[in-house]
Order: sequence, then C-alpha cells, then structure tokens
Amino acid sequence: MTDSITVFDTVTAFMAAMNRHQAARWSPQSGVDLVFQFGDTGRELMMQIQPGQQYPGMLRSLLARRYQQAAECDGCHLCLNGSDVLILWWPLPSDPGSYPQVIERLFELAGMTLPSVSIAPAARVQTGNGRARSLR
Repeated sequence: MTDSITVFDTVTAFMAAMNRHQAARWSPQSGVDLVFQFGDTGRELMMQIQPGQQYPGMLRSLLARRYQQAAECDGCHLCLNGSDVLILWWPLPSDPGSYPQVIERLFELAGMTLPSVSIAPAARVQTGNGRARSLR
C-alpha cells in the first residue's frame, strides 16, 4: 500500500492523478472517500463509506446489486471493516481509459449519485486595476 496519498479537491484533479498513476484521495461528499493506490494486485480503486453515511440496509442492498449485476461488477469486492466502514474495492487495469467507468460503477453500486464535476474557484482580472480576485 502507499504511505502518502495526495488529497484532491475536485474529481478532475483526482482523475488526472489516476491517469498519472499517482496515489490519490478525493472526498466527493462528507464521509465518502475515493482512494486510488497500488495494492498487492496492482492498481486499485476503493470507495470508503463511513458509518454515518450508510443508510439502513445499505450493505444488504449493495450485496443484492452486486449479485444481480455480477457480470458488470466482476472483480469488485465489498467489505465492512472493524470500524464499520463500508469498502467497495475494485482492481484496475493499467490502461486509464476505463477508470471513469469504474468510478461511475462504484457510485451506481453504492446507490449514490456521482457529483458533477466541481471546478476550483477561478480568478479573474478586474478591469482598471489589474488585480485578480476570487469569484467566490
């Protein structure tokens, strides 16, 4: 496993890190993390869902979807660790072309909506004084 994992604020930056095969973490919402890293079997993507973000019956629903969609979810593993964090783990091929689809599948399997691409606050130049300011 990777010792240090860079945390990214946007899915775009997270995907760019994945394409570079750089260990990365992105939190699309509070209590939910996506982690890309190198494990025992090569590249892997994990979705970690903290207990406070799990709805009643979530594990049962996930197991049912995993069973019903066995072909589409081939290779995906589910586990509940000792801290009750629900983990969906998927080994990845070396070609990053399939990574966006795997991310979508993880969200679908978890019964969650993939957040739209978030863009970091932009800066623009004010006319007249040449200073940049945040659009926030």
